[in-house]
Amino acid sequence: MKNQLLDYQRTQFLRLLFEAHLEFREIFQEFDAHGAVPRARVVEQLLQERFQDLRRLAHSLFRGEDSDDHSEWRDHELLLDLIVGACYHEILQLQENLYLVKLYRPRYEDLAAKAKDSSLNEYFEVGRNLIREAENQIPKNLNWIWQLSQEAVRLLKSLIGAYRGNRVLLRFLTQHVQMLEEVYGRGELDGFFRAMYEGGYREALWECARDYIRSAHFPSALDTIGRLVQMEKSESGGNRIDHAGILEALHRILGQARLNRDLEVVNRCEMMIAQIG
Repeated sequence: MKNQLLDYQRTQFLRLLFEAHLEFREIFQEFDAHGAVPRARVVEQLLQERFQDLRRLAHSLFRGEDSDDHSEWRDHELLLDLIVGACYHEILQLQENLYLVKLYRPRYEDLAAKAKDSSLNEYFEVGRNLIREAENQIPKNLNWIWQLSQEAVRLLKSLIGAYRGNRVLLRFLTQHVQMLEEVYGRGELDGFFRAMYEGGYREALWECARDYIRSAHFPSALDTIGRLVQMEKSESGGNRIDHAGILEALHRILGQARLNRDLEVVNRCEMMIAQIG
């Protein structure tokens, strides 16, 4: 039960890391291309919905009592935890700087323009200096967050091989290949999965399909086998899964589906078997 919880937490960590990376990438691209500074509320939402839980999970997974299960990956995990923590604190600074510039500066200027006591000018000047410093820090915050986010997803790619036996994580990854391609780029999918399996994405799909069969999740197994068959049709080269293995898996599912009187699965199996030949 404890291991299942850890597997689930790692999956949640990956989801949050990828989502945070993609959402901040949009913010940074707008800044980099057009000089557009994000609204403080947007950063606050990103912090609350992504980075707070991301930091919490990183600390729980990589600093907890079970964090040394993969001793050869220990340094990777500790470094990833530090990067996530640094990113979190940099976003906190960005949020505060945005509030100073966008919320407090107009109030300062309005109050200074209306003030009747000239002795208050020195206090207003302190506030202006603080806000000016915050404005200068915002581009630095944005650049640091982006660099840290890139480092986090790059480090995760090298760490993913440590979790080869994580069934929950494998299912998540094979179900979210579009997200992986958005994070790492098109054409990098096979390289990502090769850290877990020598055969890359194709072998990951096959292992995932077999796992679904073992746990009697037959519709999901058929969905995964269908994707694998489609790859076999559209691609050529090494690391191919032989048709005999696929047919054997389909016949196994078909036998169980008939026993369970699951007509939908039976029909799908029969159609796939006929298509493969």
